[in-house]
Amino acid sequence: TFAVVNLAIGFIFIGLARHEARLRTESAPTATPATPTPAPGPTYTPRQIRWVIGAAAASGAVSMLYELVWTRLLALVLGSSVHSFTIMLLTFIGGIALGGLLASRLMEEPRDALRWFAWTEVGVFAGVVLMLPIYERLPFYFNVLSSFLGRTATAFPLYLGVQVLVCVALMFIPTVLIGMTLPFASQVVIRSVDRVGRGVGRVFSWNTAGTVVGAAVTGLVLI
Repeated sequence: TFAVVNLAIGFIFIGLARHEARLRTESAPTATPATPTPAPGPTYTPRQIRWVIGAAAASGAVSMLYELVWTRLLALVLGSSVHSFTIMLLTFIGGIALGGLLASRLMEEPRDALRWFAWTEVGVFAGVVLMLPIYERLPFYFNVLSSFLGRTATAFPLYLGVQVLVCVALMFIPTVLIGMTLPFASQVVIRSVDRVGRGVGRVFSWNTAGTVVGAAVTGLVLI
């Protein structure tokens, strides 16, 4: 159902875009093409843009690897219930959304998006590596926290709150930084304000392709 809805939305907007382009052509057939408006901030070479697009694809693959591994890891601690999976997904998507919001705020002023993109990728790596020693002791820590709660219906919301705290502690910083990467990458690729869609489309299409490869390799080979 969701796939059908997404396809329908896509075809609707493709049709609207073609209709608008046709109206512009009919209303101004002799108009000279406008000079593209340069994007704010520094400009980047084609080689730098290719590197950023490749990094966005790799970032998508690794992000999906993180999500699948975190899901399997936290399922051993939190269980495989609907509540646990919902909390894990909520933390992951919420962190990405917050990261995108922070990146948009930072890019309100002209900045070196390439440098910010590089540092966010380094931050994702550091955030995951620093948490590695905690992973093997995670069941013990969660058991200690949950032991303070009685096994009653009234304590169940608090138990879910402990699950949220565990997920946030493990995933929040890396997911926020992951959410910041694509806006910065898009800012690098966009060469003019008149071609925002082309630049964003290139970044997100390669990132999506990376997530597909990452999910397949992680789920079918690595794990």
